[in-house]
Amino acid sequence: MPKIIEIDTEALVRDYEDHTLRELSIKHECSHETVRVYLKRAGVTLRKYTKQKVRLPGRPPTLKIPVEEVAKKYEQGYSVRSLAAEHSCSISTIYKNLRASKVAKLRNRSTRTSLIERDQQILDHWEYIGGTYEEVGQLFNLGSERIKQILRKGKAR
Repeated sequence: MPKIIEIDTEALVRDYEDHTLRELSIKHECSHETVRVYLKRAGVTLRKYTKQKVRLPGRPPTLKIPVEEVAKKYEQGYSVRSLAAEHSCSISTIYKNLRASKVAKLRNRSTRTSLIERDQQILDHWEYIGGTYEEVGQLFNLGSERIKQILRKGKAR
């Protein structure tokens, strides 16, 4: 049995001047079809449908990620996957921001191979020579957090 909804028709008609059917349906907690029926009954001429983006309740706002910071970490060797996890967004969002920033050069497979070799050099240096994270980071032009990450990953192998 359908739920009967009481809506203030006068307020609905006033709100329709500045809002879409979908926005009104969210405000009045009913379907846009219900709003349409009430407006038609009140004699309102409905506007033609235009596709508009309406932010639904509960949907997160558009992500604003620090592009320069992401690009810097990417250039230091962080993976796109780890950056996406860190910023709670999708991999495609990271790629899109990296391409738009033109700060970082996107890696290809040959670059990936050279990063694996670099990581192995870091592991070898750590094992045979040692030092602090900062010293090894300066030697390989990486941050100490990235060195820690590489060493943890190397121990798991």
